[in-house]
Amino acid sequence: MARVYPTAAALTYRDYLALPASPRLELIDGLALAMAGPGRLHQAAVLSVAAQLYNQLLGKACRPYVAPFDVRLPKASEVEGEERNVLQPDVFVVCDRSKERERSLLGAPDFVLEVTSPSTSSRDHIGKRRLYEAAGVREYWLFDPDTRLLHLYRREGAGFGRPEVLLGIGVHALVSLEGVQIDFDLVEKPDGWREPTLDDVE
Repeated sequence: MARVYPTAAALTYRDYLALPASPRLELIDGLALAMAGPGRLHQAAVLSVAAQLYNQLLGKACRPYVAPFDVRLPKASEVEGEERNVLQPDVFVVCDRSKERERSLLGAPDFVLEVTSPSTSSRDHIGKRRLYEAAGVREYWLFDPDTRLLHLYRREGAGFGRPEVLLGIGVHALVSLEGVQIDFDLVEKPDGWREPTLDDVE
């Protein structure tokens, strides 16, 4: 991510809507940040996960979304339209449909999955995790399509517990959505990738 539109004052969601549509942007603490274009494996992972969630949630109250769609994370002191944190998660699920707006979600999703890359990994693991945790996201997963490492953050009381770090193969169940799971074997693997064997850890 690269910083853009430097300004002495923190931008709000109203300011954000007035910015050019390209490049795609997020607001973090009022700072507009350009988002890098996703690669092929990133797109394949997003489509696979989103399709699985769509099929499992069809006819249920919860609804899956994919980027680009604004998620506004208001602080207690911010009125609607004055939010200074506006993210575009790769895949997310919302069950409280009163949060839905025509062009955005106002409030925390229940589940968020970010597909990471070398250029976004630090922000996804630190900055965005902090915002999702503070906003009340129940479950935050990060998936690296190149290494297939999966970091699972789940809410424990007021915040996330320690992450569970797994190899993104096989089926992993969401605890925030009863009966919903993601089969990472259906997500495209990098060329030449092979599952680790016991020899790899000896």
